[in-house]
Amino acid sequence: MEHPGDHQKEPGIGTTLAPRARRLLARVHDLCEAALHPMLTQILDEFDEQMFRFADQANNNTEQEICLASQREVRRGRADFAPRFLSRLRSGFERFHLDDAQPNHDPRAGLGLSLVDVDDQEEESILGTAEARVEIRSGIPLLELGYRFAALVGMPVIESDALPVGPRAICAAWQYASNELDLPPAHRQHLHKLFSRHLLREAPRLFEALNTLMAAQGLLPDLSALLARRMHGAQNKSDKTAKPDDTVRDEDSAPNAAAPQASPDHHGRNEKTESTIAFTVLRNLLAQRRNALGLNAESTPPSGPASTPEQLQDALARLQQQSDTTVLENGARHVRSMKHLRQDLQAQLRALSPDGQPLAFDADQTDTIDLMTMLFDHLGRDMPIDGHAATLMTRMQVPMLRVALSDPEFFSKQDHPARQLLGSVLDTATQWLDGAGESADPVLARKLQDVVERTAEEFDGDVQLLDDLRKDLDSQLSVLRRRAEISERRHLEAAQGRERLLLARNRASELVAERLQSSNASGLLRTMMEQAWTDVLALSMLRWGERSKAFRQRLEVTDKLLRQRTEQDDSELREEITEGLSQVGIHGEEAEQIARHVVTKPSADEPAPELTRTELAMRLKQRQRLGSGETEKPESEPAQDQQDPAAQEALATLRQQQYGAWLEFIRPDQSVLRRKLAWFSPVTGHCLVVNQRGVREDVGNLGELAAMMAAGKVRIPTERNESLLDRAWSVIVKGLRQFARNTAEQSA
Repeated sequence: MEHPGDHQKEPGIGTTLAPRARRLLARVHDLCEAALHPMLTQILDEFDEQMFRFADQANNNTEQEICLASQREVRRGRADFAPRFLSRLRSGFERFHLDDAQPNHDPRAGLGLSLVDVDDQEEESILGTAEARVEIRSGIPLLELGYRFAALVGMPVIESDALPVGPRAICAAWQYASNELDLPPAHRQHLHKLFSRHLLREAPRLFEALNTLMAAQGLLPDLSALLARRMHGAQNKSDKTAKPDDTVRDEDSAPNAAAPQASPDHHGRNEKTESTIAFTVLRNLLAQRRNALGLNAESTPPSGPASTPEQLQDALARLQQQSDTTVLENGARHVRSMKHLRQDLQAQLRALSPDGQPLAFDADQTDTIDLMTMLFDHLGRDMPIDGHAATLMTRMQVPMLRVALSDPEFFSKQDHPARQLLGSVLDTATQWLDGAGESADPVLARKLQDVVERTAEEFDGDVQLLDDLRKDLDSQLSVLRRRAEISERRHLEAAQGRERLLLARNRASELVAERLQSSNASGLLRTMMEQAWTDVLALSMLRWGERSKAFRQRLEVTDKLLRQRTEQDDSELREEITEGLSQVGIHGEEAEQIARHVVTKPSADEPAPELTRTELAMRLKQRQRLGSGETEKPESEPAQDQQDPAAQEALATLRQQQYGAWLEFIRPDQSVLRRKLAWFSPVTGHCLVVNQRGVREDVGNLGELAAMMAAGKVRIPTERNESLLDRAWSVIVKGLRQFARNTAEQSA
């Protein structure tokens, strides 16, 4: 199969580039292919192995076949995968310096509203996150590549979005190649996640290698030192107001929101400088948004001296000691928002001013407060207003703002102690308290409250306190998780035991029914066969298996009993029956009488028994059956509500879930409860649903769950590995980047 770009010329040939530039561009292209081709092979190999493992661990045959089909599809298409990927990358090398070259994205993106497929949206989110994370880690190398590629082809500084080997170009080539694979959405998303993980590891090495190659060839060899000095000089300026026209073009559009990792070629760049660069990029994006929305006049601070960092921290320290996190607005109490906090902060600054004049925020302070406002507003969107998470988050606003104002690394480092504590508090409150409903652990609620109160009361700028509090909370969570696992395991073992017993009873009933159809058994013998002896067979099947010798002996006893009985006593057969009945709770004289009655015919001179056959049969019918309380028939005939196509589709979706998948139950007040589908039976439809503490919840069987899902009362959430805080921050940064990109396209 031929693809676009498969037979194109060597990069640069046929253009107006100088021979030396064409040769260097060709070497850069070859280095990219040499670095990325092995990565593609590793990704496909890993996907192949994981599909095999998923198939081996599948809950049912349908899921297993889907996994194996995906494995076969990747094996079929892997021969064309790398050439297709590299051809798309090669076309970018050939066109990036041309006047008619277009960016690697749809210029109409974000300019209108349209219906988007959920699976396509999730794939776009995965690849967009991968692109952003690579740019975050490799901000400085990408900055240098923008200068060097521009110098190579005689253009203005090239943005990372337009680099022929930038994160966007690599992700576009990957999507172009993977579109040829016919995979189900879940497996396609899994493949994208593998690519994201490998790209995050390999891309920084590739960018460093490209910079090393181009510098060794005499292309801006002193660029690293120049940029380092420039960033250091910008850091020392008193007024660092970020405007789109005041900064270098590549810095304006650089999409990273965190400090890139240090590398061997950049030993002189310490973490402080990298964090300053990341914060400057964020401020640039924020300034572009303000400028496009015409908010510059509104965001201009009031006239007056700028507050010093010490004054700002002092004002926040006073607000931090206020335990009331509500405000009075329009005659009603409301949870304090960042907007209210900003107003209170300005009032505190006015009180601290020696002459009573209002103190203004400087540019850094304004941008930091705006970014924190966006963060907390986004976090609060999906939280119930009166829930634990919203209340605790409001109490954490002031300490987190103090950290962000004093340390820009709060925005750039995922492992920053303050970010980790805030993320842990919000995730715990959302999942273990708000999502647990009435089953929320009161001990954990008190622990969370204690951690937040200690943060608000004791934090004075030392982030070590925040790290200690986070470790203390994690320790408590570890104990709860272990207890939940133990409780869940017990319920799981009990549910699986009941399931095995039910299936054994059903099978035993089938075997007995087959034999009763061909016999004329009646009375006590028939009652015993349908009741007690069925339990005896089921118990034997559970203990030894249907193919065991012991179970076959029980069946032989069954066959002997159903043959023509005689007046002669078969003591050996009677002992077998007595022993079997004793195993299911019928002991002593009663078991012996039943065995004697069903083995021999009554004779005329037989003395009157203590219990007649009728009395014994009544006792057998009244006794508690083995595993009583469970449905005797598998869920072969769905209920009437399951005949609905939506319910049938929901049932199929539930059957494809892995054990341990989380479900969200929507209550009448629209609050959400999180419950785990710990286990289900594909045969009977029985299921085990537990809460966060591992306690069983009575929600019915799979059919009833499917009916609730079809009615919109149950949904399957999208599980993500990122914390609530990291997801919110990623969305904010992506939104700023997309806004800046769309604004640039509209003004072009």
